[in-house]
Amino acid sequence: MQFEAREENIASHTWRMVNDILPKRNEEMRQFRNLNMKALLTNYRQSPRKVRLIAGLIRGKSVARARQDLAFAPQKASPAIAKLLDSAVANAQGQGASVDALFVKTITVDKGKVMKRARPFGRGRSGSIGKAASIVKIELSIAAPILKNKRPIKAKTGKAKAPKKATTAK
Repeated sequence: MQFEAREENIASHTWRMVNDILPKRNEEMRQFRNLNMKALLTNYRQSPRKVRLIAGLIRGKSVARARQDLAFAPQKASPAIAKLLDSAVANAQGQGASVDALFVKTITVDKGKVMKRARPFGRGRSGSIGKAASIVKIELSIAAPILKNKRPIKAKTGKAKAPKKATTAK
């Protein structure tokens, strides 16, 4: 009994120490960690493969740049994704986030319901056709996006090959 009580005191004391040590910056970031800066589009009637083209277009970009890219993209999914982005931005503004600092952290396109349809084929047969829907999830973040470091191109340090001599036919 006493050992269990002592264990609980140590655990609570440890957490108090950790919370005291954390700087105020982490407390500010903890507020934004629980923000609902997400939006979800379910059963969008276009195949996920086509919608992923647009999702890849705006992934990792700022909200202003993503809106601009979606406005000029010719694909059918562009207006739907733009509307979804506006919904996520509205959710972020409701939580008190600034629109200028937002960027698209993640955007995923998953397969939704598949409508089964039949199509007549030759000789009185029929074939099945699946019309897929998409589920699009978007999440915004406040911090600057992390850019992947690309490896610098290394200069070749080997021996230079001498040019081959032209052979003459005798």
